[in-house]
Amino acid sequence: MGAETSILQGCDLEEPFETSSPQKWKIHPAKRNDGSRVSVFIHKNTEQKSDKRLENAAKQLKILRHPTILKFFDSCNNVEGTYLITELVKPLELVLENLTSEEICAGMYNIIEALNFLHQRGGVSHNNVCMSSIYVSQDGGWRLGGMEHLCKFHEATVQFLEQVSPLRDPKIIPPEEKDEKSDRSSTSPDWNI
Repeated sequence: MGAETSILQGCDLEEPFETSSPQKWKIHPAKRNDGSRVSVFIHKNTEQKSDKRLENAAKQLKILRHPTILKFFDSCNNVEGTYLITELVKPLELVLENLTSEEICAGMYNIIEALNFLHQRGGVSHNNVCMSSIYVSQDGGWRLGGMEHLCKFHEATVQFLEQVSPLRDPKIIPPEEKDEKSDRSSTSPDWNI
């Protein structure tokens, strides 16, 4: 390892979670020297340059603090990749089948609260709410992550959404966005979350 060891120093990484969702991150549960448990999101660069969307995700998690948004601890970007340390979470897809209907309703409410916070207080649009952007904390609360495509509402133009469309989960792109013949505004689409 290179410069990323500064934030990973003292983190004992476990095997990454295996998920079927398309993700750029490998998510490792880890234990720090002080005994606390964290999640370490790792993306290794395949090219010589870093991925600005992943850096944006780390930046947004650092800025946007809310109980229903993935809690940020630290991050590092270098030529090898992007590293992000957060509260200990598991991807939703790994625990969903074991949840009761009440836990699922409470989790959905957590995500609605997160989106309300992003829209009302942050003035931003997430643009990729899907299974792979939702995590479950140790206390069972759902946390919204996956901030790679987050932007201010005025930046969420049709051109921006078309540009990031191949990078988003295709199952969650709304029909209005897929339909090239629809009459869409080029400023702030109302179907944009």
